[in-house]
Amino acid sequence: MHIGGDVKPPVLMYSVEPEFPENYRKKHFNGNVQVYLWVDKNGMPTHVRVIKGIGPAFDGSAVKAVQQYKFKPATLNGEPVAVDLYIDVNFTFF
Repeated sequence: MHIGGDVKPPVLMYSVEPEFPENYRKKHFNGNVQVYLWVDKNGMPTHVRVIKGIGPAFDGSAVKAVQQYKFKPATLNGEPVAVDLYIDVNFTFF
């Protein structure tokens, strides 16, 4: 299902910061990885994949982090439903 109308979005309850690839720390690299996923009826992420990446090390780290997220499930008429979702995972190093 898609969020909108009577389908209420999931709520992020727990997230994990992605690991910043060590070899990019000295370069002060910044960027975003866009991830597509499904949030199932139990609020767990499934079918996680990169839609817009910035490199294999960052992309893999983003997927690994998002796979650990936990959500309050989306609902339709008060009942939990699975929905698809896009998330931007930010990599910023100062």
